[in-house]
Amino acid sequence: MKEKIQPYMKYIFLSMIFLGLTDSVFVGFFTRAFQYYLLCAGVAILTVLCVLLERYPKAVFGAVGFAVAAAFFLRSALANGFQVISNRMADAVNQVFDMGFYYYVDIRPEYTRRDSILFILLLFLLGSVVFHYLTKKTKIFAAVVSAVEACLLILTPYSITGPFLLFLCGLTGYVLWTRKKTFSASVISVCLLLGAVAVSGTAGEPAESNPVKETALELVRTLSQGKDYQVAGGIGSGDIGKIGSVAPRGTKLFQVKLSKPETLYLKGFTSGVYEKGMWKKEKKDAKVILGENSLDLPYQFFDLKIPELSLELLDTGLQKKTENAEIRYQKFTDEYYLWPYFSSISPEKGRYYGDYNIKRNGKREKETLTYYPVSLDNILKADGRITDALLDGQTGDVTLEREYFEAMDSYNQYVRSQYLKVPGDLKKKLTKKFPELLQVVSMRKKTGMIQTLLRENYQYTSDSGTTPEGKDPIWYFLNENKKGYCTQYASAAVMMFRSAGIPSRYVEGYRIDERKFKRDHTAQVTDFYAHAWPEIYVENVGWVPVEVTNTRNLLSEQDQTERDASYTEHGMDSFLKKNLVLQSLAALLLSFFVIVTIVKITAEIIRYRNWRKSTNKEKVIVYQNLINSLTEGKKLDEKYVLTLEKVRKISEKGRFSQHEITDEELRYVKRFVDILKKKI
Repeated sequence: MKEKIQPYMKYIFLSMIFLGLTDSVFVGFFTRAFQYYLLCAGVAILTVLCVLLERYPKAVFGAVGFAVAAAFFLRSALANGFQVISNRMADAVNQVFDMGFYYYVDIRPEYTRRDSILFILLLFLLGSVVFHYLTKKTKIFAAVVSAVEACLLILTPYSITGPFLLFLCGLTGYVLWTRKKTFSASVISVCLLLGAVAVSGTAGEPAESNPVKETALELVRTLSQGKDYQVAGGIGSGDIGKIGSVAPRGTKLFQVKLSKPETLYLKGFTSGVYEKGMWKKEKKDAKVILGENSLDLPYQFFDLKIPELSLELLDTGLQKKTENAEIRYQKFTDEYYLWPYFSSISPEKGRYYGDYNIKRNGKREKETLTYYPVSLDNILKADGRITDALLDGQTGDVTLEREYFEAMDSYNQYVRSQYLKVPGDLKKKLTKKFPELLQVVSMRKKTGMIQTLLRENYQYTSDSGTTPEGKDPIWYFLNENKKGYCTQYASAAVMMFRSAGIPSRYVEGYRIDERKFKRDHTAQVTDFYAHAWPEIYVENVGWVPVEVTNTRNLLSEQDQTERDASYTEHGMDSFLKKNLVLQSLAALLLSFFVIVTIVKITAEIIRYRNWRKSTNKEKVIVYQNLINSLTEGKKLDEKYVLTLEKVRKISEKGRFSQHEITDEELRYVKRFVDILKKKI
């Protein structure tokens, strides 16, 4: 019975190996069209060819001839199919290793599906022939397919789930079955097969939502690009050149409740110094101007009692009442204190650094901040009129107004001396590429122009890749890559504003869109909401945020990633509950597989140590018992009869003689055992 089953089991295990390899390609290179049909076709081609070549070895000429004829008559279609697949592979490899070669060959788009299928089928045909001949040497076959799978796992880490376990199941079963270890082959293969089913997830699951695949991708990226390549979200390091990807996980950070829902910017890390592709973290002493902390000045602006100013504020829509922002922290991940623009802050909140940052002092789970909800558009509308109103009303007798005007006049000069700097020849490049930056127009028009330039000419993506060595990240984004996420947009905007004569700084924090607030005016903030933006300085008023990233793309990606995270969290929970028996069985069998493997390895180690301690006589007796079991009921070729007779004499010497067995005699017996294993 076992002899009848063995050939079929061999083909079953070979099919599993083939399925594992090909499915790794489909999953890893994000190719889903006709995937299952092609897999079935591949297995059918492999099985038919292997059986055919086993019985009729000369059929290989027919198979190769057919492949050559197909390649000749369909050369144009096959070449296009190769180019389509090459482009797809280039895309996938680029995502993992940031190699930067997109669509490097031309294709005929009207025949992409047909041509790629034809090319894949031809590969299946040739691959099946190679498979058949490799199986004649089990060790070489195992080494070759393992090397191929290892390359696929490195190039396409998304395939590290079901396809990999299926490949492992087929290879382990095939090797053990060909070595006559049928029980071990059956048990281990069943365990691995159930494991492959268990980790494959549910149908329709987004590739990005599989935590095993995501972990594998992150590991490969960390090894190939460095630990800083990918950030999960939150406030970063300011190093915009080394980070190539942003992959938030949906970690809950804090909740925000507003008295009136509106889009809210919470400042965290702010920098005005850009050097060597990085926004520096400076730790200067707090900037105090005429006894006033520079961070407190913007809040005082709306408390000024100047009739001329009040009229202008009312006319431009800036006459606002204070609002409250209540923040309840769930997880502290950032060292910087978070605060809205034009808010009332005090020294006990944290340590002040310069005129830009506040380092968190302690971990208060709840904060309530008072602020003025001011829009950029209204401030830019009132820009010149505010300065005129302050000049007209500066002679007032009220001490607060006089001191404020003097402090802001001094701070205005400080800002222009610090936040208009553009490094090296970057300013020349920017003004040459964007000559409109030098136009003599209002701050409002310049701001709108820069927003339009960035939003309409650059693509938003969370996987932009790293900046090549020796290139400036801002200029690389603007002139070559032309795609990036918020940090690239914000950094470029800062330098564009400065080149246009507008003081600007780089800010990282959290942007909570008005649509994210629920009916109770509360929003759950996760690392999806981490953001970067430029802020510009309006004289005598303060710093205001400017949104230069395409918010529509930003929100759509934010919504998509939140849905994927929700799918992972809730969808997988539902799947586990519905398939609890399957999961439990898989976990039990996988545990059993681990235990059996440990026991087998331990037994092999003990057996090997005992074998090393055995004498030549004892080894010869073991070999003779193995020969008896191999030759039982078998008829040997006449050329082996004399050899068998000599081996029996050596074994009788070991059993009954007082003389020792020499090493040469032992090797002779072992060689005969190896011959019998191959022939029988």
